[in-house]
Amino acid sequence: MYLQVLYIDTLFFVNLVMDLLSLYLVSLLLHLRRRVLRLLLASAIGALYAVLAVLFSIHPIIHICLSVLLSVLLVSVGYRDFGSGGRFFGAVLLFYLGSILLGGAIEALFHLVESVVSLRTDATLRASDLVLLLGFASFALIYAATRFFGNAPLKKMASVRLTLAGKSVTLPLLVDSGCLLSDPISGRAAILVRLEAVASILPGEVITCARASGAHMPRDVQSARRCRLIPAEVLGAKHLLLSIRMDEVALIPERKARAKPVMLDVFVSLYPTTKNHFGGFEGLLPSSLLIL
Repeated sequence: MYLQVLYIDTLFFVNLVMDLLSLYLVSLLLHLRRRVLRLLLASAIGALYAVLAVLFSIHPIIHICLSVLLSVLLVSVGYRDFGSGGRFFGAVLLFYLGSILLGGAIEALFHLVESVVSLRTDATLRASDLVLLLGFASFALIYAATRFFGNAPLKKMASVRLTLAGKSVTLPLLVDSGCLLSDPISGRAAILVRLEAVASILPGEVITCARASGAHMPRDVQSARRCRLIPAEVLGAKHLLLSIRMDEVALIPERKARAKPVMLDVFVSLYPTTKNHFGGFEGLLPSSLLIL
């Protein structure tokens, strides 16, 4: 009879690595800003649950329900500032499915290698050691597949054309995965631009309100209907930025003269500064807008 010995420390470490890899895959697919300590804390929580689930022999149905709730908790701990509820639940779904996919890939490779080298009789590696190695191998395969099937590395910059009342301006924007601006009421995303870069197409009252300290909205009814006040953290300082709906926000394709611009349904948050703080660019474009 074959007796399998399970070490708690090994179980904890294996699950820690698996959760960490799954969370990392979520950040790659959704381009979320990664904080190592937050990811490690979330992975440790998941690993601790795995140990408790084995020790207390949790019923499979209860285990599935708890796994879903655990996914919500781990994503909440691992990341923040999703910008919208839909983006958060998308991250939870990706983490849950990614964990299943990663675990399935590991199990399949484990049984394949086990049948070839007869791990239970003459192998020098423990099963737990092999699981870790196969975990990283599976992660590499899944990561390569996501890159191959349309998830190429994001561009560093993008050209965006803003149009209002028949006037247009085209700006180079820095693509930033950490830019998660959105209207707290509608959940609609926003791009960040320097006020001076778009002042030529804005109504005078909008410019005045955007430059003023504090929260100010235009008194003109037509302008007020277009505007929102969106909270933002820029260069480490918190702001309440006047943001406006343009007639058209178009993402200009690169190296494709005949390609049509991609229309973006976003607010334009106006950052009042005479200096350029964005490395030569005129603002920030959330990287999530490039994968819609």
